[in-house]
Amino acid sequence: MAIKFSGEKYQCPCEGDIGQPNRIHGWKCAACGEYLQIYAEDRSAKQVIERVSVSDVKKGDLLVQDGSPLLSANEVLDVRLENGAYRIALREFGVLKKVSTDKEFNRILGSW
Repeated sequence: MAIKFSGEKYQCPCEGDIGQPNRIHGWKCAACGEYLQIYAEDRSAKQVIERVSVSDVKKGDLLVQDGSPLLSANEVLDVRLENGAYRIALREFGVLKKVSTDKEFNRILGSW
C-alpha cells in the first residue's frame, strides 16, 4: 500500500465527501468505479492525490514515492511490464525496477 499522509480526507467524484474508503474495492468508489480523490497534506504542501495501482500508472503522471514529502513528486517517463513486474522510469530519480503488480502509488492531481 502507498504511504498515507496525516489528516487525509476522501472524496468521490459521484458522492462527494466520504469517511474511510472501502478497501474491498481498492481506492475506487464502489458506486462509480473512479479513483477516490484524497486531500492530503504534510509540512511541505496540500495536494489532491489518487492512490493508484501500478497497472494504472502512465507516462506523464507525477508520483510521490513512499516516505517522500508531497512536493517531491517525480514525473513518469516510461512504464513497462517486464517478466511479470513493472519497470518505471522517473525524471530526476532513475528507474524503479521489479515493481510488484500489487504496488500502489500516490499520484498528484493538483493542489488545494
